This record gives sequence, C-alpha cells and structure tokens, in this order.
Amino acid sequence: MIAEDRENRTMSQTVRYPGRACLLGEHCDWWGGASLTVPLELGIRVSAKPAQHGLHLKTTLEGQALQGHWPIDGVVDPAGGALRFVPAAAAALRARPITIPPVQLTVEADLPAGRGLSSSAAFCVAVLDALVRHAGCRLEGRELAALATHVERDLLGVA
Repeated sequence: MIAEDRENRTMSQTVRYPGRACLLGEHCDWWGGASLTVPLELGIRVSAKPAQHGLHLKTTLEGQALQGHWPIDGVVDPAGGALRFVPAAAAALRARPITIPPVQLTVEADLPAGRGLSSSAAFCVAVLDALVRHAGCRLEGRELAALATHVERDLLGVA
C-alpha cells in the first residue's frame, strides 16, 4: 500500500539497508526455499535530494568515483554496469502511481560488492526506498521487497 507524505517532498531523504550473511540454506531462497540469514553491520546508505532535472547518482565503488545520469523515468539496461539498478528502479516506479521529481542520489557503502553479502539487493532496496520517499510516498516492507525482486530478477535478470 502506498502512503503519501507531502511534507517530506522537498527535504533530503536518507535510507540505509544492511547486507546479510546466510547461515543455512545458501542459494535456497533464490529458488523459493528457506534459509537462515542475519543482517550485517555493513550496509548501503542512499540520500536523495531535489535536483533541477533528471535522475543523477554519485558514489564511490571500491575506490572508483562513479556517476550516472538518466531520464527521470529511468531505463532498463541489463548490461548497464554497476549502476544499472538505479534507472531500472525508476522504470519500475514509472509503472506504479509514483511520480519521481528530479533527484540527486548520493550513495555511501561499506558493504563490499560481489562477496555474497547481498550487496545488490541492499543497493536495489535502498535506491527504491530513497526514490519513493523523495516522491513523497512510502511503501510497506513487503511491497518494497517485492518491487526490488521485480527490478533485480524480471527487469535486470539477476538470479
């Protein structure tokens, strides 16, 4: 269910999501099975603030400064590199009754990529939540998780 929060539309929004470690059932959750996981202290923080136009992102990934610029409605490009989740998230929100105002996203992470700690899932959920909050809305946890799964699996082809 989408809740609207008109007061926060012009404020900077910051969200943080942790990575996770799988104790039992590694990879079972991908196929609908059960697993036992724990959240980590390591995570991803995404801040969203108003911009003049479009969808912009700045981050540092493993010491390399990265920037991305996309149309506000996003695009889906499975081969779009490490930042492909950002425009895909915007494209997924385009299909919902959520209009994203122009935004500048800043990402800070101490969760390493590619180490089996669900960094892409944390990144995807954090980007979606920051965009939704920037639009003045909120999604319930299960709805946000389902949307992130849709972005990763259906739009980008991530297992």
